[in-house]
Amino acid sequence: MGEFESRDEVISYLKSIGVEESLITSETVGDGSGDGGTHWRIESNGTEGVVVNNKTDGKTATAMNMSAFRITQSDVKFEILKVDSETGAVIGKSPVDNSSAVYGVYSDEACTRKVGEITIGSDGKGSVMLPDGRYYAKELKAPTGYEIDGTVYAISENQTTTVRETAEKGTIKVIKTAEDNIIRDIEFKVTGSDGSTYTKKTDSKGIAEFSGLKVYDMKTGELITYTVSEQNVPAKYVVPANQTVTLTADETTTKTFKNILKKFTLEVAKQDSETVSAQGDGTLAGAVYGIYRDGDLVDIYTTDENGYFKTKEYICGDYTVGEISPSEGYLLDESVYSVGADAGNFTLENNSVSMTVTEDVIKGNIAIIKHSDNGSTQIETPEAGAEFEVYLKSAGSYENAAEAVRDILTCDENGFAQTKLPTALTTPLYIWSIVS
Repeated sequence: MGEFESRDEVISYLKSIGVEESLITSETVGDGSGDGGTHWRIESNGTEGVVVNNKTDGKTATAMNMSAFRITQSDVKFEILKVDSETGAVIGKSPVDNSSAVYGVYSDEACTRKVGEITIGSDGKGSVMLPDGRYYAKELKAPTGYEIDGTVYAISENQTTTVRETAEKGTIKVIKTAEDNIIRDIEFKVTGSDGSTYTKKTDSKGIAEFSGLKVYDMKTGELITYTVSEQNVPAKYVVPANQTVTLTADETTTKTFKNILKKFTLEVAKQDSETVSAQGDGTLAGAVYGIYRDGDLVDIYTTDENGYFKTKEYICGDYTVGEISPSEGYLLDESVYSVGADAGNFTLENNSVSMTVTEDVIKGNIAIIKHSDNGSTQIETPEAGAEFEVYLKSAGSYENAAEAVRDILTCDENGFAQTKLPTALTTPLYIWSIVS
């Protein structure tokens, strides 16, 4: 069966298996000296007896160096029942791979003298037949999904000793980062495919650790898939995608979540409030606009030849647009335009906002009085019915001018005529040619 380190150990073992003390003498259990060195060896045991070979060179056993003992009692049953240390549920074979727990049985509490093994069955029980005595059980092999239990259990004959097993567990470490460096007290939730849920907030370093998470679902025998999600994400951030993970026993799996601020760019198109495009010799280019956040000026932009400008990217918030100075030929627009760039309006990181602003053209009118005299009286006489062509000078002629920038003036009985109002013809920016 095995070797012993001292004569006392041999004697103790013989007593434990029922050998009468009167039979244990210096002759039957010697000093262990021999050509092979000082040792004691038990060659066989059982209900029929035991042979102690205490004077052998390690190779040859003879009748001169062996003593036989007859055991007067039968073996008895030593049984253990395996349960989950947390739930108390009976643990049989592993549902993962049908493996079983195996326990070594020892005659000493230090578990150095092994005398047998117990294998746990499907019912969570296992037993071994041994001579009556005091024995100890310690797990040698755990079923898949459980940790090896290092506890030494004292077991007694004809009694069932309960031993405990702890499920294998791992850790999820969440690391939080953010563009604005707000990483403390951010809540995360871990949900397992076995129905388990856990919540925790990050510390000052942006870390939240979920420890003690089971690796396997012992109801199904499958690895548990854990889903990690950030909770109550402020509207200013893009909601980070959930992440999934399966665990390895006694290891830490790290998942990083980054809070990205929502951003936007603004495109502004300036139009004539009446005609969309610029009237006459007016222009939509050169208008200066301010971008304001919470009422404070952030940046200034100038419209191009198409009345257009595009801003750089800004972090979402309460923004407005207002004209600072108008383009040539137009009145200042005193309207305050809301951009609509509140973070709650978006879900993505990069967003585009467009708006149209309108401008009123500067208007005036052209009026004439037509008088005539015969050159002798020097008395001016109103000239009723006199006609004049009025058109935009840059058009070159009345015929070439667009309908909106030309007119025919006919004098009344007082010799008076003026352009129709409101009309683009009346803008002072127009240079008219008057033909009588």
